[in-house]
Amino acid sequence: MDVRTEKEGAFTKLFDTYGELLTEKQREICSLYLEYDLSLGEIGEEKGISRQSVSDCLRTACEQMKEYEDKLSLIALREEFAAYRGRVKDALNSLRGVPGELRETLLDGESGKTEK
Repeated sequence: MDVRTEKEGAFTKLFDTYGELLTEKQREICSLYLEYDLSLGEIGEEKGISRQSVSDCLRTACEQMKEYEDKLSLIALREEFAAYRGRVKDALNSLRGVPGELRETLLDGESGKTEK
């Protein structure tokens, strides 16, 4: 796994969601890489370790966070919730132009409630 190819998307989402579960060293290195956009060499120089050690740390941290996502699915749930929220907003917006009594009838019909 090459963290450079995942930097813009998955790795950033993983770090935002599961970064607090990493070790302090992993968090610092990931933060320098993702938030401060430092190169592997710059991070190595800053931390007093080799470029390869930085790369290994990033790879390990990313794999660890992927395992967390596989088990907890927090990112998937957040995206699913956002999709539901979008559909609800669209449905509510489509009802704005409907007169009050008719709107209530439509809403009651959706929930399976029909009053006579």
